[in-house]
Amino acid sequence: PAPTLRVEPGDTLDLRIRNRLGDEPTGPPLPKGAALTNLHTHGMQVRPVGDSDNVFRTMESGDGIYRTRIKIPASHHSGWDWYHPHRHGFVSDQVYGGLAGAIEVGSPLDPWPQYEGRFRERLLALTAGIINTDPDTGLRVPDDPNPAEGPGSRGPLTPYGRTDTWRKFVNGQYNPTITIRPGETQIWTFASMTRNANFNLGITDANGQNPWSATILSFDGNSSRLHPRATALGLPVPYTFNGPTVLDEGARISMAVTAPTAPGTYYLVDDMTFKRRPQSQFFALATIKVEGDPVTEPPPVFSPTGRAPDLYRATPDRKRTFIFSNDTSGDTIRFPINGTTFPDAPIVAPLQVGQVEEWVLVNASPVDHIFHIHQTD
Repeated sequence: PAPTLRVEPGDTLDLRIRNRLGDEPTGPPLPKGAALTNLHTHGMQVRPVGDSDNVFRTMESGDGIYRTRIKIPASHHSGWDWYHPHRHGFVSDQVYGGLAGAIEVGSPLDPWPQYEGRFRERLLALTAGIINTDPDTGLRVPDDPNPAEGPGSRGPLTPYGRTDTWRKFVNGQYNPTITIRPGETQIWTFASMTRNANFNLGITDANGQNPWSATILSFDGNSSRLHPRATALGLPVPYTFNGPTVLDEGARISMAVTAPTAPGTYYLVDDMTFKRRPQSQFFALATIKVEGDPVTEPPPVFSPTGRAPDLYRATPDRKRTFIFSNDTSGDTIRFPINGTTFPDAPIVAPLQVGQVEEWVLVNASPVDHIFHIHQTD
């Protein structure tokens, strides 16, 4: 992934961006507009216009420098967000190509200041790479794979990958090794920097046994009204949509993980292919070595930081339905919402602060859709 940016609430993120996507003379020819880009800070509650987090901005390829200044409110949540291009029409290919990085605002431990600085923090950026090649030219092409048509993993809890199709990576590495001391607690944040791949995570030994203990602290970089949840990181079967350790595209999970007291080799495991299809066997995303001097201090206890808003029993002030579909009648696939596509006829949903709305999302298309609202999650 791209460099990790670390800021504090109240800071200004001042970037100078030069677009060099059109500089590469080799490789497959790019469609018109594919070298255009911009910058979106995914999950941050910041100004969405002008030279700030503006997804409608266009940064052309060449020698020009585009200054981006994002003022982070002093009241901004603490935790992990991420940044990536959001130039409509080419986001997928650019994210697949590695144009994505993490942003840490404060620390995921800010809601528990008594633990600040006492535990090592790690970011595990999870990505998926398309490594198809054109049989005629030998060049890599960004076609989406269909894993259901190919073989599964090569064995339980081993590095995997159809070498002609796709792979998953941790911090840009294929099956890296992570070291932690026996009994040690660390704060791990998993960030799914992908477009069409999700993760179903556990941490076990090579036989899928002896799961690690963890406390889930927060989701999607949120830091208010948290309710930490103790969990065992066993093999998460059967697969459950929105399960506690399921990481969909763009999502983040921060948790306190505690290594077993017995030294040994363990694995960060997953069983998901692209398009939310579990395999019959889990495979290793990373190898974890538990070694060194043991830690005798007991794991930390994280208390709730506030009461969650009672939205599920609230009477909605307004109800809306959004229907996702796709249209293949033209030269490219279009993805209408309620029959219209951006930017021809954007959906306008004016919201009133303090009101509760109930939204029904209907996916009438043959593809999966991840849904989020910019400047929130």
